[in-house]
Amino acid sequence: MLPVADLLPFLGPVLALVLGALATLLAEPFLSRADKHKVLPWIGLGATALSGVCLFFTRSGALLDTLAIDPQRAGLLAVLLGVLALALTALQRNLTLEDFPGGEPYVLLQLAAVGIMLMVLSAQTIALFLGMELASLSIYPLVGLRRRDPASAEAVLKYFAQGAAFSAVFLLGAALSYGATGTVHFAGWVLPGREAIAFLGFALMTIGLLFKLGLAPFHFWSPDAYAGAPSGVAAFMSGAVKIGAVGALANLWIGFLLSISAFPMFLLGHRPPLVGDHFAPLNSATGITGQMLGSIFQVHPSLTIPGFVGFALLLFGATAVLSIVVGSFSLLGQTSVRRLVAFSGVANAGFLALGFLLPGLFFGNIQMEATYFYLAVYALGAAGLLTGLAALSGPEDVADDLASLAGTARKHPLVGLAVTVLLASLAGLPPTAGFLAKFQILSGLFLNSQILPGMERILPAVVVAHRWILLAVPVGAFLLAIVAAAGYFRLAVVLWSEPGTRTREPEPLPGVLTWLLGLSALAVVVLAALPKSLFGG
Repeated sequence: MLPVADLLPFLGPVLALVLGALATLLAEPFLSRADKHKVLPWIGLGATALSGVCLFFTRSGALLDTLAIDPQRAGLLAVLLGVLALALTALQRNLTLEDFPGGEPYVLLQLAAVGIMLMVLSAQTIALFLGMELASLSIYPLVGLRRRDPASAEAVLKYFAQGAAFSAVFLLGAALSYGATGTVHFAGWVLPGREAIAFLGFALMTIGLLFKLGLAPFHFWSPDAYAGAPSGVAAFMSGAVKIGAVGALANLWIGFLLSISAFPMFLLGHRPPLVGDHFAPLNSATGITGQMLGSIFQVHPSLTIPGFVGFALLLFGATAVLSIVVGSFSLLGQTSVRRLVAFSGVANAGFLALGFLLPGLFFGNIQMEATYFYLAVYALGAAGLLTGLAALSGPEDVADDLASLAGTARKHPLVGLAVTVLLASLAGLPPTAGFLAKFQILSGLFLNSQILPGMERILPAVVVAHRWILLAVPVGAFLLAIVAAAGYFRLAVVLWSEPGTRTREPEPLPGVLTWLLGLSALAVVVLAALPKSLFGG
C-alpha cells in the first residue's frame, strides 16, 4: 500500500476531474445561456489538463488493495484524457449550435470519465462495479440529450435497458467469484472444489464487460446509441467506453489466469506469483512456463482448469471473429457517419478481443502491450473522427449523412486533412499507427511459434481436428480489414468531392476544436514512429 503522503498524488488524476465537475456544476447557474457554452467547456479542459499533470507525477502502487496503477494503466488514463478533451470540444460545438439551455452535459461528461478511470484502476470487483455504474449513469442522459428527437429517445431506451441487464449479469458473476475465492479481488486463490463456480463467475463478468466493449453478439445497442446521441457524446463513447471495458477486462483476465495458475501451484506447495497479496499489475509476468503448467496438469489430471482456459479462449476468439465479420461488412452500407463509426467500433473490438488470446496462450509471459496500443490508436482515431463530424455536420448533426458532407473538407481543409488522416489510421493504412496496431495483433497470432504448443496443452482435440483455424483467423481478419477499409475510403472520397446540393455553407469553427483535432491526427502518426512511448515494452 502507498504511504499516506503518496495517497493524494495517487488519486490526483481522479480528484482533478471530480473537482472540475463540481466547479462546472457550481458555475453553471451564474452564467447566461450563451456564456455557459463559452466558459464551462474551458473549466472541463482545465480540469483535464490538471488531471494529466497529476498523472505524470503519479507513481506505481496500490491503494488499500482496491485501486492500483502501473505504467500500463497510466498510459490508458492518458489516452482517456485525450478522448475527454476531444469530446468536450465536440460537445461544446453541438450545444452551441443548438442553443442548449443548460450546462449539465459538461458535468456528466467529466463524471463519466471519472467512472471509466475507476474501471481502469480497479483491482477488485466492487471498485470495478462502482466505476461501471458511475460511467453508465452519466452517459445514459447524455445519449438522450435531444429529448424531442425520437431517435434519441429510442437510443437511450435501448442503451439503458441492455446496460441494466448486463450490469446484473456482471454482478451475479462477481457474487459467484466471491463465493469461489472468498475475496472480491481479481487474483484471489480459487478454493479447492470451487473451480467451476470460479469459472462461471469469470464468464458472467466477462460477458458483462463484452457488452461495454461492443463485441458481437452484444453490439445491438451500439448503432442506435451512436446515431441517437450528439456527435460529441458519441465521440466520448467510441473511445472512452472501450478504454474502460478493455482496462477492466485486462484486470479480470490477468487476475483469472493468475488465480487458476495459483490453484495447482498451491496444491504443489508453491506461493502464487502475485505482487503483494492481491494486486496483480495490468501487464504481468506470471513466472509460470507452459512446461510447468503441463507438468502440473499431468500431476493432477482431474483438474478441469485446462478446459476452463480453453473455453475462455473460445469465448474471446468466437466473439472476436464474429465482431470483425459483422462490423466490417455492416459499415460498408452506412450513410450515417455515426452509424459507420459504431460498426467500425464493433469490428475493431474484434481485433481487441484477438489481443486477449495472446496472454491466454502464453502463460509464461502475460504481455498485452499490443492490445493497449491498438486501443489507444483506435480511441484517438474514432473520437477524433466524430469530433470532426461535430465540426462539419451542423445543428443536431443534421448533416450526418454522406450526401450532406460532400465537399465539406474543401471548405475546412485543416479539419478535412485531420479527418482523412484519422480515417487512414482506422483503416490500418501506413504510415499511421493504425497499420502498426493491426500488424502487431495479427503477427502475434500468426508468427509466434508458441501458439500451437500452447493450444495443444489446453485444447489438444481442437488443435488436432482444426489446426488450420489457428492460421485462418489472422489471415481472415487481415482480409476483412481490407473490406472495412473500403467504407473508410468511401467517406474520405465524399469529404473531398465536389460540394453537392445538400452541402451546408461553412461556419466558423472554434480554434480549440481545430487544434485538438489536428493534435489527434498528429498523435496517430507519431505513435507509429514511437509505439512504446505510451506503454513501454
